[in-house]
Amino acid sequence: MKSHPRFVTVVLGTLGAMLCFTQCTDKNGTPPKSVSASASASGIDTAIQPGRSVGKVETGMSRNQVIEAIGEPDAPSAASGPLHYRKAGFAVICSKKDHLVTVIMCGDPESNDSPLAQAFTGKTPQGIGMGSSRAEIVKAYGLPDSEKDFLPGHPQLKYRKAGLTFTLGKDRVHHIIVDFRGVD
Repeated sequence: MKSHPRFVTVVLGTLGAMLCFTQCTDKNGTPPKSVSASASASGIDTAIQPGRSVGKVETGMSRNQVIEAIGEPDAPSAASGPLHYRKAGFAVICSKKDHLVTVIMCGDPESNDSPLAQAFTGKTPQGIGMGSSRAEIVKAYGLPDSEKDFLPGHPQLKYRKAGLTFTLGKDRVHHIIVDFRGVD
């Protein structure tokens, strides 16, 4: 994958696999102007259906089917790398083996104030999305299957059966992992 000095790579461990999601800021923390559009302004549907889809991106779709359904990514990636839709605030991860959608990363794993977290407007059927509180998540889904800090002060609440992981900062969601692998 080509290295770009304006992007910071964050490595995430999910169910034993290491996934990469590129944060959209330069080394000074300044976002490119193209990221400020909201998901609705991007024209891409981002409603989360746990275990099934995020907007038009559905479990079992191939990388090419994703591009056909929602268009070309707005950031370059390697042939097997994530499809970045920064204007809508998410990235699609496909398996390297069969190039099928496995995970969708929504928002930003490190910051509530990030343009990616602000751009992603999708919500679960229970109304959980960017800015939701821990209490709202627990009310909607119950206690998490596991909870650990992704970064100090940024707990991740994992709901394995739903295939959802919520990362919070200042008690507000700023990152949602929608994982289609092994969802009941």
